[in-house]
Amino acid sequence: MNSTTSFGGTFAAAFRDAIRDRQVSLTWLHQRLTDRASPVSMATLSYWRSGSRQPEGAASLAAVDEIEALLGLAPGALSRSITPAPRIGAVPVAHVPNEEEIAQAIEEITVALGATPQSDLRDLSTLVIADAGPDGDLRSVTLRALVQSTASVMSSIPLFDFVTSPGAAPKELVDVRGGRFAPTYRHRDGRVVCDLLELDKPIPPGGTTMIEYTELYPTGYPDARSVTHTVSRPARQTMIWARFHPDAVPDWCEEFVEVDGDETVQLHDVSDAGAVHAFRFGFGPATLGVRWGFDEDPRSSSIQPGAVAWR
Repeated sequence: MNSTTSFGGTFAAAFRDAIRDRQVSLTWLHQRLTDRASPVSMATLSYWRSGSRQPEGAASLAAVDEIEALLGLAPGALSRSITPAPRIGAVPVAHVPNEEEIAQAIEEITVALGATPQSDLRDLSTLVIADAGPDGDLRSVTLRALVQSTASVMSSIPLFDFVTSPGAAPKELVDVRGGRFAPTYRHRDGRVVCDLLELDKPIPPGGTTMIEYTELYPTGYPDARSVTHTVSRPARQTMIWARFHPDAVPDWCEEFVEVDGDETVQLHDVSDAGAVHAFRFGFGPATLGVRWGFDEDPRSSSIQPGAVAWR
């Protein structure tokens, strides 16, 4: 859901006030700028007025000087309220690993919900804490993340899950901080669902926000002996901490990384600590995961990666 919250409200508010005081329309202003050989599109003028964007670049700043003259303002009345453009740095193209069908479903859900596209946000740092119960199955996963807007004012964050068993009981989202969840949206093929986190406070380009929430897993949930996190572009820090019940410490545990279907695996010893962690710098686009099992349990031979959050 795209927001019209402004860059602190300074330029947008000054621009709106000047248009109101002069009692002119954006159409009038657009035509006068064109006549003065300093054209600005109607869409851009609308963005400037709402605050979803602000003037940047030499041509736009020159147009602001013309607007000040057209609206009878003193030189600098609008231009001095323009905040410096944020230094976001290079943002790699987002890429959803693995299946083309999943990437297509994510794109369709994003359009249907009017959500922030993958190209406009960046996962800077994520910690995933997974707690297993006395039966060895996953009971809860808490995600704590620092997210950055890279292009537009961001008011929501879409979190996608790949559903391996569409008929399974849903997970419960609790202890949400930094926003609130809209009703879950399920793609028509049933394989991808989206939980849209509507932020408490929209953030401008270059801005960051912290989010946190916990997913509770129902008894018998499929693929409940693995936890994964997938990122669609390189993240500065990606961490998974899997913690096991003292009465059900796994006989084996492995960390894995999957990139477009190719997987590398590293075994972990959990006999002493009762927990393992996986950690990467500059990770992605890829999936980082931890899975575990018990020698006498037939399920251990067919464990597959579980739910993921794409960003």
